[in-house]
Amino acid sequence: MSPLSSTSQKHLTQTHTLPRASHLSTSQNITMSSDQGPPAGAQVGWYDQTTINDEKYRVKAEEYDIQEAAGSGDAPAANGPSFKDVAVNWRVGTEGAPSKDVQEQTSITYYSLKKAPWYSIYTYELTIIAKDTYKFQFTDEEPDTYTLDVYQNSGSHYVQYSSKAPTIVKISGN
Repeated sequence: MSPLSSTSQKHLTQTHTLPRASHLSTSQNITMSSDQGPPAGAQVGWYDQTTINDEKYRVKAEEYDIQEAAGSGDAPAANGPSFKDVAVNWRVGTEGAPSKDVQEQTSITYYSLKKAPWYSIYTYELTIIAKDTYKFQFTDEEPDTYTLDVYQNSGSHYVQYSSKAPTIVKISGN
């Protein structure tokens, strides 16, 4: 057997054939390739940031333009008391409601930490829903800290980042 050319290998790793749907004829295949690009609107609304360790990441709000809110010059007003270094153990592949204690301290009622979508330049995506507005700081095990300004408490808020130790271990907010 001869080895595949690098072009063929690249095509094999980037092309995915989906199973046939029952309504398609037997001669039809549906093929999706990452060469086709991200879904429409997938890159809209993201606001690029840099950590204190000079690592790039980005943030987004589902219900409003977070970059426009940040450009107003106003910082999010904390609806609740400030908090520092609230311990959590949010590993990649976990999601759900934080403990009652964490919810009461941070106002975060839901989180999800997963691999970022294939079209993202980042590796991980943290999603939160918070019932109060805060300037959140999420610290991973590296440690590096990602700031997420929540200006409105509606919808989900996202942080996409890359890390060698992506587990979120503490949260601060003011």
